[in-house]
Amino acid sequence: MSYLSERISYLKGLAEGLNIDRETREGRFMLALVSVMDEMTDVLDELEDQNAELLDAIEDLQGTGYRFRTDDALDDDDGQDGSDIYEEFVALECPECGEVVYFDQSMLHSENDLICPECNAPIVTNVAETEDDEEDED
Repeated sequence: MSYLSERISYLKGLAEGLNIDRETREGRFMLALVSVMDEMTDVLDELEDQNAELLDAIEDLQGTGYRFRTDDALDDDDGQDGSDIYEEFVALECPECGEVVYFDQSMLHSENDLICPECNAPIVTNVAETEDDEEDED
């Protein structure tokens, strides 16, 4: 039980000890206020639990995610420079917020828009058409 839950339980005990008259407006208000605060602590406790679960899931995902290196001179654990990894991804700059976002090559040819994770703006609306237009200009 959280510290806040303990404090609300204490307030509930005080309210019961005061023998608040439930028939008066003030009495109904005070008892309703304590009741709402009790419900809020339950929700906050649940949110704390969910937050802890999300943090654990994020830590797990970080362990399995891709790493982007900026220095090709660094060697992988197996002694290779890892430059072939860079061929799988394309860096695009968001026209709205300027964030550089990396996309898998296969995502460029999908019919779906590429969305910036920072500002949710479309980065490229249809890459296939853009590539076709560039080829036509050559």
